[in-house]
Amino acid sequence: MNGIKAYTSTLEVIKLGVMICIDMTRTYIQSKGKDGAAMVPVIWGGVGLGKSQLGQQITAQLGYELVDLRTSDKDPTDIGGLPCPNTDKGELTYLQSALMERVLKQYDSKGKYIPKKRKGCIFMMDEKDRATMEVQNVTLQLDLDRTINGRELDDDVYIIGAGNADSDTGTTPLSSAAATRLIHFYVDSTSNAAVKGWQSWATDQGLPSWSIAFA
Repeated sequence: MNGIKAYTSTLEVIKLGVMICIDMTRTYIQSKGKDGAAMVPVIWGGVGLGKSQLGQQITAQLGYELVDLRTSDKDPTDIGGLPCPNTDKGELTYLQSALMERVLKQYDSKGKYIPKKRKGCIFMMDEKDRATMEVQNVTLQLDLDRTINGRELDDDVYIIGAGNADSDTGTTPLSSAAATRLIHFYVDSTSNAAVKGWQSWATDQGLPSWSIAFA
């Protein structure tokens, strides 16, 4: 692994931390819970600091599929599924959306697991603290044990969260149950190191010189 230069942006440091969380979760899944830990990193920071793009960069670097879920405009049933009585089996099942089916395990009529044809998947839960408490409670199931109403996340799915925290209005504080079970990363946007790091990134990305000078 290449060393991180002293002037690098904090986003690159956070990127490294998120990659470590993914690696530890991978070990946990492959060992069937015997080693490592299922870790859910959440990136906090103001609007426009590159949180969502960081998730996209990590996905591209790994060669994974990205499933982007904006929790701010979702209802609990959009994530947990729509409850539907199964009269044949005498039980309650949950009909999942097409988006959630991309991250949940699927089985054929004989109960055989159907692996998805991809290298892996990043499940980006963006605007995590703009969701209602009811939606946050649903996503908590996924954060804690990678399950939702009897369905499991696929083994190749890794959750990353993002939010604005108290840097913006209209946010809903996380419950203690959620906050204490997540790995929190905070984007630094004020230090000299952060500004220099952003300028270096902006130059590499070909952003106009006037915007770099403005920063």
